[in-house]
Formats: sequence, structure tokens, C-alpha cells
Amino acid sequence: MTFEDKSYIFTQNLKEFNKKQAIASQQAELTVIELAHLYCESNKSLDDTLKLLGDLIDDLSVKDVMTFLCELCRSEHINKIKDMVFIGSTEPTSAGAHSKISYLKNRYNDIAFEQFSHSVSNAKAEYALSFSECCENVLYGRCEFCILPIMNSNDGRLMSFYGLLDRYDLKICDVVDIDNDDSTSTFRHALLGRACKEQRMRPQKNQNYIFEFSIITDKPDFFTSLLLAADKINAKLICIDSLPIEYASDMQKFFISFSIPSQNTLAFRLFLALNLQAHTPLGFYKEKT
Repeated sequence: MTFEDKSYIFTQNLKEFNKKQAIASQQAELTVIELAHLYCESNKSLDDTLKLLGDLIDDLSVKDVMTFLCELCRSEHINKIKDMVFIGSTEPTSAGAHSKISYLKNRYNDIAFEQFSHSVSNAKAEYALSFSECCENVLYGRCEFCILPIMNSNDGRLMSFYGLLDRYDLKICDVVDIDNDDSTSTFRHALLGRACKEQRMRPQKNQNYIFEFSIITDKPDFFTSLLLAADKINAKLICIDSLPIEYASDMQKFFISFSIPSQNTLAFRLFLALNLQAHTPLGFYKEKT
């Protein structure tokens, strides 16, 4: 038998294996969907359903887990799921703080305030003397929001300002991009609050949302399952940065941003809650087009 003959046989065998694998994958997905429907239609509580999923996670592929979660998030459990993955504080804003936006007065922040005032009803400016004071005004209930620069086109993420998000437990609710005077660089300013306002609203169709989070780990292989989950729901990785941890030389803190179609944001956040319990949500807001 010639080399060409043997090569042809091996190639045909591989094609047949791949075809069978694709059929098996489709059958597995249909079975997972049926299992999700079975639990959604039963009288099982959300806790019981998630316990089942926790028991199955080691036996299911990441894509099958995401299939289950997507079906679950379309069920009557949806409101309970929203409560499970709520980003930020659930405490109501104090009456005197409503619509107040604290910021350090300068030309760029004035522009950002004007832009954010379109989405914050009756927005009122509250000037502060420092970026820390801006954050404290939100933390202690004197203002509902504050404005901080978080990124520029030259340096990427501004880690010192992300440090303020951590310190004051603030979340990114919205962003606006502002060009500098000679249009050589762009600054991204964020509207920060104690909770992400977009998660309280019905997601808009054909709208993508940015979900930002951080995680401290010494196992970068966690990223493999994260990308597989994202691929299943057509989410796209936007940005990833890392910083060494001072108190642990083998640990890294990762800052990660994904763009996610509106109908899949809840399933992705639930996947993170179940699989990466150590992650910290940083922001959830509409992607700018």
C-alpha cells in the first residue's frame, strides 16, 4: 500500500471520528436542555436545582454547564437568580443622596458629568476636593454616584483608580470616553455607585453589556474554562490585566472585562458565581457602540 493510500485512509477515519463526535455533542446538548426543563418544570427549589448542577459540574463539559444555566435563566427562577448574582449593595440610597454625583471639578470631569446627567434623572453636581472624598461621599450615603477616570488610550487601565473601587467597594455603572485637547489620546471616565443600576432594568435586545470583575489566583488555568463558557454564549474578551500580589509572590490579581449579549449576561454571571467564587464584580454597564 502506498503512502498516499495510507494517508487517505487515516484522513477519512479522522473525518468519520469528527462527524461522530459532533453528533454526540449535539445529543449531549439536547439531553442537558431536557434535564434543565425537567427541573424548571418540577417543584424543585432553585437551591435544589443548583445543588444538582454542583454535583454534575465535574461530569459535564463547560459548554454543557452553560447550556443548563442559559435554560435555567429563562425559567421562573429568574428573579431568585438575579438576587444571587446582584452586583453591589442591596441597601437603598438615602433620600438626600438621590441623583447627586460627586466629582473633582475639572474640564474633563465637567464633560463626563454632562454626559452622565442624560441617564441620571435630575442629576446634581457635588464637588469634592480629592478623588478619595468623591468615593467617601458615595460610601457614606452623601451622594448616589461619583466620577473617576479609570482608563486612557495610552496606559490602559489606571490601576490606582481601580484600587479606589476596591477600597470603597464601588461598582462601575456607566462609562464615557473623552478626547484630550489635541485628540491624541482618550480618557475613559466611570460613573460609580454602590450597585450597578443596569441590573435592575430589563436588558435591551441586541444590546451588549460589559461585565468587569477581578480575581486573585495562583492558577491561571482557570482562564481556559472561562473562555469556553464565554464562547458558548458569544461573549467576547475585551481586556485582561494582571498585577502581582505583594503578600504572595506566586499570586496574581487579574482584571477581566467581557462583552456579553444581553440575553446571556445572567447565565454568565451565575457561571462565575458557581465556578469562581473568589471573583469580585467591578462593573456592569451598556457597551458603547
